Amino acid sequence: IGSITTFLGKLLSTPFNQINEAHCDMVGIDLARAAGYDACQNANLWSRMNENEEEYSQVNTIFSSHPYSGKRATCSKEHLRLNYEVECD
Repeated sequence: IGSITTFLGKLLSTPFNQINEAHCDMVGIDLARAAGYDACQNANLWSRMNENEEEYSQVNTIFSSHPYSGKRATCSKEHLRLNYEVECD
């Protein structure tokens, strides 16, 4: 019971969650772009990371503090498309 309580406590009190992580990705893209870097490389990174990740699972998503890499790649591309009119491959 103690380990379950500890697990639930950590789960409910994590300082960052998937929304915070996604927001940080978007801010990172904005900063990279402002500094003159190719911001599409962010989406490319998450696409490559997705190749080594386990299959998407709704159950695992509940317990993860970070979004799945495939979702991060998609969100990064959408952010660039909607806010900067940049299409990433």
